[in-house]
Amino acid sequence: MPTPMIRLAFCGAALLLGVGCADATEPQFPPLRGGLWELQSVRGLPSGKSQKWTQQSRACPDANLLFQGYWGLGILEKAGCRFESTQLPDNRYRIASECMVRGVGRATSEGTVTLSGDEAFDLDIHVQEGKRRYHATQHGRRMGDCAP
Repeated sequence: MPTPMIRLAFCGAALLLGVGCADATEPQFPPLRGGLWELQSVRGLPSGKSQKWTQQSRACPDANLLFQGYWGLGILEKAGCRFESTQLPDNRYRIASECMVRGVGRATSEGTVTLSGDEAFDLDIHVQEGKRRYHATQHGRRMGDCAP
């Protein structure tokens, strides 16, 4: 499974899959501590199968990187992704992205991040990529500081 992808979660989600994205604006992401994170992810595929993986991610010093990625299966174009983040009640954030995907065009995602303090979160995200739709979840927990 590729490594981190999420310049949204969802260009929501490039850090999780190891794909970089370009920012067009500066959204305000959930206030998590930077550091080393363990991410447990599940992505449901249109076939009904699901992919599960656990990975470690460096979000040093800025944990915003955890929410700036792409959850789809396509290849991102150079334009990458744009993100929007809005704070909701009860330690939640709505994060949306729009990504340009090779052979598909515009792919969108929208998710909700629920914080458990500044060292853990749960993410629930929906992705629309052409005619394909995905649902994914992720649990993240901070494991410690980054090496100097």
